[in-house]
Amino acid sequence: MSRSLRIGVLLLGIAWALRVPFLTFHSMWLDEAVAVWVARLPLPTLLERTMAFKEEASPPLYFLLLKGWMALAGDGEFAVRFFSAWWMLFGMAWLWHLGALIERRSTRILMLALAASQPYLIWFAQEARVYGLLFALSAMSTAWLLQALRQDRFDRWILYALTLIAACYVHLTAILLVMAHLGLALATGRPLWSSRGGRGVIGLLVLAGLPLAWQAWKGQREAILWWNPPLPPAEALRQALTVWTVYQAPDPRLAHLGSLYGGILLFAGMWGRRRTRPGLIGLALGLTLWYLASLRFPLTSPRYWMSLTPLVLTGLAAGMDGGRVWRVGALLGWIGLAAVGFRALWSPLNAKEDWRGAAGWVAAHAGPHDFALFFAEYVRFPFFYYYRNPLDHGAFAHPIPDPVAAEETLSRFPLEGHDTLWYIRAHADWADPFDRIDQVLRVRYPVRMEVFPEKIRIRAYALQWVRPSLPGEARPVEHRFASGWVLAGFHHAGQNGLVPRRWGVFPLTRQLHLTLYWRRLPDAKEEVRFQADLVHPDGNLRFPGVPPRNGVLERYPPQAWPVGPVVVDDRDFLLPVEAPAGPYRLILTVSYPGGPAESLTLDTIEVR
Repeated sequence: MSRSLRIGVLLLGIAWALRVPFLTFHSMWLDEAVAVWVARLPLPTLLERTMAFKEEASPPLYFLLLKGWMALAGDGEFAVRFFSAWWMLFGMAWLWHLGALIERRSTRILMLALAASQPYLIWFAQEARVYGLLFALSAMSTAWLLQALRQDRFDRWILYALTLIAACYVHLTAILLVMAHLGLALATGRPLWSSRGGRGVIGLLVLAGLPLAWQAWKGQREAILWWNPPLPPAEALRQALTVWTVYQAPDPRLAHLGSLYGGILLFAGMWGRRRTRPGLIGLALGLTLWYLASLRFPLTSPRYWMSLTPLVLTGLAAGMDGGRVWRVGALLGWIGLAAVGFRALWSPLNAKEDWRGAAGWVAAHAGPHDFALFFAEYVRFPFFYYYRNPLDHGAFAHPIPDPVAAEETLSRFPLEGHDTLWYIRAHADWADPFDRIDQVLRVRYPVRMEVFPEKIRIRAYALQWVRPSLPGEARPVEHRFASGWVLAGFHHAGQNGLVPRRWGVFPLTRQLHLTLYWRRLPDAKEEVRFQADLVHPDGNLRFPGVPPRNGVLERYPPQAWPVGPVVVDDRDFLLPVEAPAGPYRLILTVSYPGGPAESLTLDTIEVR
């Protein structure tokens, strides 16, 4: 094995180490769960829905391959993301071959080093979507194109056509790659239409692309596309260069530095390396097409530039591949920027939607007679990817322009026959910016609890705050206090201890929700106060349980509670991250004017 090949294998190993161990760090988010849902569909339904371009805007090839992979490896987080990571690594192996066509050993080593450490490619290698496969097909098709242009062999043209068509059937933004390849071939002085093989490729591409184009046109004619204010061309280029260097830099100054660095390298590659100049011209044409399309379609996300990334890496590597001093300095600059990008990849500031936490919270507190309402409709997919218990639910996704529309929407769901309504909202700001649904729910029902996993909002409403008996999920107590109140039972999800929340919209906390179930006796004192506390082992530190705003206690004070049935009383504990660890006692205290306070230790909870 040659020295350069050993370096290439080492770089692929580094790329693997930067991707695979962190595949499950982030929760699956909406688009990933939709991909799994599509891949689970029966084959005819999968083809019908992906080619309709309504529920899923990507063509069927990735989902067909994912379906086969899931049949072998399952649909767990690691398995479906491993599929993407594998394709990304496979594409990097093709980058080595693409770099060899430039005929300079150091360039292909630099290309692979850049790809292995590029934060942008690490992020999308860890996402169960089409982008790893799209990157691989982009690298493959570009390599086959260069070989076909040089050798003009029939088999090379066929391989190029097949990989390019496959890229188009993975994601529609492969049209940007088609434009880039047309520009690349034209810049070499050998346009595709000048040879029999090139004309054959154009013919195959048209024949294979017509059904795709027709279905995409039909599917998008009635689609509601929000208007994107056009970016100035310089700002659009700056954003692209930032993505391809530091990617999600938290500091705007670092983002500017990344874009400047990338621009210098691409300019140096075009100025100093004639062999890479056609590829950079093709890249410019692809970016031009993207910019023009972005004036009409929502194409501002960095994911839509994936098909052009192999050409970008070629230009960056060529810009680095000068004299030894320049090469060392450029590599050191890249390492510094990549390190900044790494930190952002696994940062709370860039956390994906925490559907893992959302489903876990609901599973820990929901009863068998609860109802979940989802807004928008499609956020059911990531929730039920994690939530595997039976749960009655409904969903909607239409705009809510006024309170009347909110009332009409809620009237369609059988809410009154359930105990608790879990209102789960995400991706709905476009449809209900004034929270009309929540406003109606707050008027109708007391709030039981609320929690805010990353980019998700969950509120539980007490449809039945008075119950005929203790629910099955509660721990029975039946302790009578001298004040005439009976604690029938309680429920919490802290059996395994409290740990700091990894991230969220609140500062790091240890959160516990407690539900108390009270029964009032005929001789019960009316002016009674219930207090729940988590008490440190030394007795000097205690954290109170706070009733939710607009909850049962706020709307219905104890003197208004009926005699006989069970009343639901909710409390939330938010322990700050600096709270000392240890076994805390969960203590309930009942007091009333003129009488002694009574305390009852309900449980011991380990705070970690």
